[in-house]
Amino acid sequence: MPTNQLRFLFLTVVFGLSVISRAQTMFEVFQNGKKIGTAKYTVKLNPKSKTTLIETNIGNFTILEASTVDRLGQQTVLFSSSPTLENGKQVVSTINVTIDSKGTAKVIGKTPKQTGQKTVPFPKKGKRRDLSEYWFINANPSPGTWNEFYTFDAGTGQWLLTKTTFVGKRPVTTGGKTVQGNLIAQVKRGRTSSFWLDNKGQLLKIESGSFRMERKW
Repeated sequence: MPTNQLRFLFLTVVFGLSVISRAQTMFEVFQNGKKIGTAKYTVKLNPKSKTTLIETNIGNFTILEASTVDRLGQQTVLFSSSPTLENGKQVVSTINVTIDSKGTAKVIGKTPKQTGQKTVPFPKKGKRRDLSEYWFINANPSPGTWNEFYTFDAGTGQWLLTKTTFVGKRPVTTGGKTVQGNLIAQVKRGRTSSFWLDNKGQLLKIESGSFRMERKW
C-alpha cells in the first residue's frame, strides 16, 4: 500500500487512554490479511495531558504519528511524518497541527519542495471532549455507554463528527493469544473501527476495514 494511504489510516485510527505513567507495546500490522510491518505504540501521560505515539515500520519506511490531548480528552497537538519515493530517493513529508482553546486548528504541511499552511475553525455546534480517552483508566463505562464529539482529522484537514460506544466485554484473539477485552466501536466518516482494550486501558487490537493491528506478547 502507498505510504500516503497508510498515513491516512494511522491518522484516522490513532486512539489512546490516560493514566499517570508511560506504556509501550509492540504490534504487528496487517493489510488485507497480510502482515506488512510492525508498530511501536507508546503512551506518555501526566496530570495535564496524554501523548500517543505510533512508530510504524514497513519495509524501509518509517511512519510516525503523534497525538496529544488535554486532561479533558480534547486534542491539542497532532503530528505525522511519512516517507515517499521521489526519483528513487526517500523523502519525508510532515503535517503539524496545533489546536487552541477555542478549537481553531492551525495546520502546517511540509514537503522537501514546499510548505503550506491553513487555519480550520471549530464547528459552530458540538463539543471536543472525548470521554472515552479515560475509559478503563479512571472511569468504568457500562455496556452501551456512548460519547459524540468532533475530532480533527489531519489526513483530511477537517473536523469530523465522531461517536464512540462501549459495546461490552468480548474475547479477542491478538498475537495468537485469546484474551478478554473491552470492545469499543468508533464511527467516523461512515467507517466503523473496533478497538479492544484490557482492564487497564491498554490497547490489545485495532480493526478498521482491511487494516488491523495486533498486540505482540
